Amino acid sequence: MTQMTPSNYEEDSNDDYPYYRGMKLSFLPGNPGRIYWRTAREEGIEINAVSGHEEVLAKLLSIRPEGGSFRITELGEVLVKVAGESGDKPEIPRYVCKLKKKLEFDGDVDNRPKGVKPGDLWEGMYDGTRFSFVPSASGEQKAWWSTVEDFSVRYQLLSKMPRKVLLDLTARKPTGGRFCVTPDGYVLTLVEKGVLDESARLRYKELYDEERFDPLRLIDSKERRTGLFPVFIGIWEIDPASFEFKRPRKWGEELRGEERNRMLENITGLLNEDPIGMVVPVDVPDDEPEFLYEDAIATEDDPEIALLMSQEDE
Repeated sequence: MTQMTPSNYEEDSNDDYPYYRGMKLSFLPGNPGRIYWRTAREEGIEINAVSGHEEVLAKLLSIRPEGGSFRITELGEVLVKVAGESGDKPEIPRYVCKLKKKLEFDGDVDNRPKGVKPGDLWEGMYDGTRFSFVPSASGEQKAWWSTVEDFSVRYQLLSKMPRKVLLDLTARKPTGGRFCVTPDGYVLTLVEKGVLDESARLRYKELYDEERFDPLRLIDSKERRTGLFPVFIGIWEIDPASFEFKRPRKWGEELRGEERNRMLENITGLLNEDPIGMVVPVDVPDDEPEFLYEDAIATEDDPEIALLMSQEDE
């Protein structure tokens, strides 16, 4: 198992940080420089950070003076990509720092609302680390994170979200699907119109009647591109020290756990039917239970996946 924490990534170490994920923002140099979040390029909506970003901006510009995009994970890790040996496109993820202050944004945008209930329309920026899940007969959590570059590569999430959050998520996506965790721990997902609570439907009209057009634009931006509405599910107060996942097996690495035992058993069956002198499987603790994904495989045809793939990092 590998921890999804930056504990062994120092700011000045220049070590690669392979788990590039989280809310996507952009930064630019200038006097002053700025950090902002934006929707799809064709929509042209840019929302500037107005406080809490100064230290992060300075560190990002020290690494990439020209500016670009970066990520903030559900643990508050600030990550950026730097150019490889070719020196062309930024492609190597690096850990920058931990977000120490909460980001505040311009306009009628609240990404840390109070008093929201499961199923309420999400009126802020729908962005964060994208996870996927499938329901299980036992009710246990089966969730994973996939890289945007290859959705078939899955990192099983071993840390458990609050039970109520999992139940509320499953109630709105009974066949599984994707959900999002913001840097502030808000768990969000996208649902079809028919799944919206009556209060969520009424809230959309209330926002229009109150002329709160900024939240409406954010909701409309997501709905027009995916056909789905963003809703709040719950809050996950994550403990970074225990946030773990199981990385997928890689070609060329040593055998371990159940995989090793299975192959040793095959050797036994192939070489000798007599139990005397058989190869005995090595007793390796199996901490890798079977993890099924077949019911919720992400493809490029999925509207949210297509949206993610269109938002390349710069």
